[in-house]
Amino acid sequence: MLKVQRADSTSLISCCRIVLFFFRDTILQLFVLCALAGFEILGNLCKAPCNRDSLLVSLDDSVFRIALCVLTIGDVELVLASLESLYVLSQLGEETCTKTILVPGSVGE
Repeated sequence: MLKVQRADSTSLISCCRIVLFFFRDTILQLFVLCALAGFEILGNLCKAPCNRDSLLVSLDDSVFRIALCVLTIGDVELVLASLESLYVLSQLGEETCTKTILVPGSVGE
């Protein structure tokens, strides 16, 4: 499990922003190997409870939008990685669940 070391809140937020920048950049290019790596990194960050606060501060709507958009792609491995990321994001609490359902088309029609 990937853990961010506790230093100070500024360095934690900076670290999360770097990882999320990588995530968004690679997913938007839709290069499957990079997309899979991005989803795996995000999933591992979400699994470490000490990363929760930093992720909540750093996550923006594009992360949720990207994960949901990938669900329409025919690559099964990428779809599963996206679903895994959405699942672990939902375990961070109400804030991440709310961000997910606010993405147009994520719930119902």
